[in-house]
Amino acid sequence: MKHRNTIQRSMVYEAVNRLKSHATASEIYDVIASEHPSVSRGTVYRNLNQLAEEGVIRKILMPGGADRYDHRCHEHYHARCLCCGRLFDIEMDYIRKSGRNAIYLLIIHQFSGMGARRHR
Repeated sequence: MKHRNTIQRSMVYEAVNRLKSHATASEIYDVIASEHPSVSRGTVYRNLNQLAEEGVIRKILMPGGADRYDHRCHEHYHARCLCCGRLFDIEMDYIRKSGRNAIYLLIIHQFSGMGARRHR
């Protein structure tokens, strides 16, 4: 179902794109509320879910944690570092080239897996 383009919806979409960090709904709300304190948390959460349903942004389901929102909707995987908890992208070409030597255990496309990475 297509939803009308409101100012609040545009603010939510712009915040997701500006953060570029697999942000939680709460993090996105905090960014919006700092600039527009009258916007409610419910408005932000509702618009995030609508944008994800329409495929404008991607919702990443995080077992045991807050869901994340990704501004990049093309085909790619996600992995979470077991040391710092950071979620990051792994391009599909990298997985294809890595084959059996990949460091990460890829479970499913939406939430791909976990592993430790070298911190610099």
